[in-house]
Amino acid sequence: VAGDGKPYQVPMLAQLSVFRSGSTRTPNGLWYNFIELPYHGESISMLIALPTESSTPLSAIIPHISTKTIDSWMNTMVPKRMQLVL
Repeated sequence: VAGDGKPYQVPMLAQLSVFRSGSTRTPNGLWYNFIELPYHGESISMLIALPTESSTPLSAIIPHISTKTIDSWMNTMVPKRMQLVL
């Protein structure tokens, strides 16, 4: 929020790099993307999953994410050069 009380949306992070990522769908057919953000020389990473369609709420895919799902992501991600903006 600016000094005049007006809210502004700004990216918290912007980076052009190679990230491991992929896409999949839930059992009921909702597509979503996932990306791995490495930290500390790739010994630690954060995984982010977002629905492909902006009209699909995050709550629609969360129940379908489990350790088994994450293992599947880790085995299917491919490196891609992309602009990441969070």
